[in-house]
Amino acid sequence: MQETVLLTCLIVSSLGFVIWFTRSSSLRLPVRYQIMYDSNPPYIHRIFRRRLLSVILYFVIPWIVFCICGYRLHDVLNTLGIAFEWNKDIALYSLIGVATAFILGYLNAKKDAGLETYPEMRVRFWTPYIFFISTLSWMGYIFTYELFYRGLLFFSFLYFFNDDLVLAITATQSLYVLTHYWKLNRITTSSFVWGTLACYMAYRLHSLWPAIIIHLAVCLSFEWWGIIKHREMHAQRV
Repeated sequence: MQETVLLTCLIVSSLGFVIWFTRSSSLRLPVRYQIMYDSNPPYIHRIFRRRLLSVILYFVIPWIVFCICGYRLHDVLNTLGIAFEWNKDIALYSLIGVATAFILGYLNAKKDAGLETYPEMRVRFWTPYIFFISTLSWMGYIFTYELFYRGLLFFSFLYFFNDDLVLAITATQSLYVLTHYWKLNRITTSSFVWGTLACYMAYRLHSLWPAIIIHLAVCLSFEWWGIIKHREMHAQRV
């Protein structure tokens, strides 16, 4: 089973990512053109579709492969040692991470460079519908992202490298950073730092919840603070 999971993850994280990237055409444009492209309100659904495609790539496809091979997802997670435990230590790590995320989001929004990148959707008027759909899509996107990279892929590498933590994290990060290479250098660098920390937390705490909660808090805080601080963006009640 472990070999099948690892092979599936390697194919999804390499070939699957290439397919995802080619389907997200504007990601191949320079940042200044991405901003212009996203400023058109109809294109907000392009961001939703991109996140939905990620859910399909990182969760639905592996799940289908496991089913074809006769493996239940619950059995795969148990065999690899992937858990969703919750205790006081995990709650403390998550709380500290969330607080740090909102501080970083605030500091990022004070810089022009930060507002050039966040929020992802460059729309002037944020209605409750856009807020709701964006938050919901972030939740699905981050959950599947962390389950795949800090769960299936990382723990498969742990098995393959006989519990060598350094090699497992290095191998996981080499593929995880690939998903950020088209972004700005500072984002790529921060993704490497975060990915390393997230892998260690998953290993040390025996739970994916801290990585999921903190990563989601980072995305939402950067988005919300970006909207608040952006001169051309406004929140609407209707």
